[in-house]
Amino acid sequence: MLCLLLLLLCYNVCASTLTPFNLSGASNGYIINGTVCETLFPGTCYDSILVLDTPNNRLLIDLGTLGKYVMFQNSAYIYNLVGLTGLCFQVTNWNYSAQAAGYATALSMPSSLGLFTRYAGLARDIAACEHYISLSIIQLGNIIVELDFSQRVPLSGVCQFSTGYISYNLLSLKTTGNRNSYFTLPPSCGAPIDYCSLVYPPGNDCIVPQ
Repeated sequence: MLCLLLLLLCYNVCASTLTPFNLSGASNGYIINGTVCETLFPGTCYDSILVLDTPNNRLLIDLGTLGKYVMFQNSAYIYNLVGLTGLCFQVTNWNYSAQAAGYATALSMPSSLGLFTRYAGLARDIAACEHYISLSIIQLGNIIVELDFSQRVPLSGVCQFSTGYISYNLLSLKTTGNRNSYFTLPPSCGAPIDYCSLVYPPGNDCIVPQ
């Protein structure tokens, strides 16, 4: 009986201190540069940029050759994907708020890494078409310094895992300045292709039952 009470006490205490990830925690936003490495293209890493424009509900995750993922208040686009340069894709029913809500299911204990905080869990992401990915984020204050993910991707009829590691350099951090140039879409986004129907068509083997 004592063990049961201790377990219940621990559950209640832990549950009350778990903190959801807050994408909009940095109220003024920021720009930070980094490097991304990904398992579908092993042996090569790419320059990465994260631009969080909180006041205007905009987010850019630039993964270099692996594509640019842009979220606005009412829409979301993906372009410059490897092998598909020149094409622009729109993610239907996705936007900045959807991304923020999708990442909020990643939880952390406060100050779990001293000055840093790690958030982890299943999350929804622009590139996974509202399906879950495995997500881990490390923050210093409200600044993302590491973002790791793993998701199932159907390629050539075979479901594969795409796992990425993004490390951001705090020395590159910019918290002021105009960010509009990062959110200028290419002309091809004037007639975008539906991303989810192409990459995650109904019935594909990578869809994880919810």
